[in-house]
Amino acid sequence: MTILNRSKRCRCLPLLWERCRATRSITYLENTRVTRIDEGEHGLSVDTTGRSGEQRLDIDYLIAAIGRRPRMPALDPRLEGRVGPLTEAGILFLAGDVRGGRTRQASIAFADGVRAATEIAAAAGRRDACAS
Repeated sequence: MTILNRSKRCRCLPLLWERCRATRSITYLENTRVTRIDEGEHGLSVDTTGRSGEQRLDIDYLIAAIGRRPRMPALDPRLEGRVGPLTEAGILFLAGDVRGGRTRQASIAFADGVRAATEIAAAAGRRDACAS
């Protein structure tokens, strides 16, 4: 799992930050901006720019928490019409205002994030079961 943060400041509960840093399977990249989201070979590709320069991440799942205004500026224009099919396919997950329009309550965004994480965990479990 990789967490990208546009700033250096982490805005979460201190306990969550401690657990994140203690978990080896979580990579945290601060001061990293998503510049493009595009369809990849097996999921999505995310182009980023940050301290380590520009890089492309090939990902299986994406949860985006952009900010207060409902927008997805990094989404490749060719994908804008495919948001519905990509979410239905379980590749792209939206939370908060990018999912529900102008509804910006933190509790709704949190619930969207929990729902997305639960669906990803279930899909990963099914994929692992099929591989064995």
